[in-house]
Amino acid sequence: MNINKNENFKHFILILFMPLLAIIMMFTYSFLYVKDEIQFIDHEIEGLNKIYKIQDMVFNIQKLRGLSNIVDKDEQCLIDINSLNKSIKV
Repeated sequence: MNINKNENFKHFILILFMPLLAIIMMFTYSFLYVKDEIQFIDHEIEGLNKIYKIQDMVFNIQKLRGLSNIVDKDEQCLIDINSLNKSIKV
């Protein structure tokens, strides 16, 4: 009878730890998944900031190109050209 109780206790421990192990594995996987997603989003935002800077620089170059092609430049046009030159230089 004592052997049966010992064997039942082993089965009870096995049945107890299997779901606990599964729950721990699920939480670990979800934590690592969320961590990877956050890292991916951080890299994506960093890339978007770089794209924005490049796009802004190209836009300023196009404005400078347009202002430079004006034949009769007034004083405001020259001020705009100088300010664009300063903003384009990195």
